Amino acid sequence: GIPTLEQIYFYFQSLSGLPAKRVNEIKEMEIETEKKFWVIREDMAELCHYAQEMGKQVFIITDMYIPSEILCAFLEDNHIKIEKEQFIVSCEYQMDKETGSLWKWFREERSRGCQRILHVGDNLQSDILNAQNYGIDTIHILSTKDIMRHTIYNRLLKQELSLWGKLTLGLIGEKLFNSPFI
Repeated sequence: GIPTLEQIYFYFQSLSGLPAKRVNEIKEMEIETEKKFWVIREDMAELCHYAQEMGKQVFIITDMYIPSEILCAFLEDNHIKIEKEQFIVSCEYQMDKETGSLWKWFREERSRGCQRILHVGDNLQSDILNAQNYGIDTIHILSTKDIMRHTIYNRLLKQELSLWGKLTLGLIGEKLFNSPFI
């Protein structure tokens, strides 16, 4: 499974020999940096709101190492309300979408009583094919990077860019191709 943030930093501390206080400061810095670069895909947020208004249960299922409390708080700060119980983060269950173990668990344990399940995702294998293996209907959307591959920006994606170049290209992509429905 995917390690948790705590497991990653426990291992980092054992490798680095840094004091626990310093390791915790670095971990907090990582969380704050992540939050600065996370981008809400506005059309997907609207789709989430619409489903909730229609009385549908909305779950967010992600392969991630950052705890659900942090992810939920970030979404809430951006006016997307998802209950913690409906935020399924792979590291917290020691399962993942990539192997299908998280889909199997979700289908058997969390979706009881649901007549139909629809998953919207951008990874063809993890989000679409693996979910379909467990009888979950899917819609494949393109990630910002995948959309960029179909544009003039594809040339830049293929280049060896510096870290700042990659960050800049990512920010440009998130601004120009935020919607998966363009």
